Amino acid sequence: MGLSKKFNEDKMSDIPTKLEGSKIYIQKLPVTFEFAKQLFDIVEVNRNHILPWLDWALPEVTAKAEDEYNFALFADEDWQAQKRFEFAIFKQGTTELLGGICLMRRNNKRDRVAEIGYWLKKEATGHGYMLEAVSLLEKFAYGLGYERLVIRNDVDNIPSKKVAEKAGFTFEGIERHGHYDQQNDKFVDINVFSKLRDEIEK
Repeated sequence: MGLSKKFNEDKMSDIPTKLEGSKIYIQKLPVTFEFAKQLFDIVEVNRNHILPWLDWALPEVTAKAEDEYNFALFADEDWQAQKRFEFAIFKQGTTELLGGICLMRRNNKRDRVAEIGYWLKKEATGHGYMLEAVSLLEKFAYGLGYERLVIRNDVDNIPSKKVAEKAGFTFEGIERHGHYDQQNDKFVDINVFSKLRDEIEK
């Protein structure tokens, strides 16, 4: 897609809902209660692994499978509006759910800026799954016309930082007190990484 093409003029039917990699594939978050139950069970087992970095894993935020189902409904609305694209990550050749990855539009549409967020269950870490998921999602994002992608993570979240670095994102600096940590009732500093369109098309 060239820059002369209007941003996000794609028809929804033209936007892929499944992207294939060698180790994993990512698929649009299913809007079914069966999947919501599967997702909730993984979150429940992995709360201590997820919670230092992601407030949505707090028990009062994600307390039951219904919460995950409602989230999927909201995510589907955002997908249709092309504001946010939520994907589930699965192990290639299976239906084993590994985690999730998301593309979120930031700023005004004309700025063509989006942020990538991601998580994996504990047993799925260390296998290169997230690195491949990020690669798939950034190509998806640039295909939609985004110019700049951002990854933000807590300065103490070393695994997430390594993913951004290995994916070729440039470290721009630290956003001081860039996030309020609900669990620990404090502000934390955030790493900011970015990648531009021409850095993936080389």
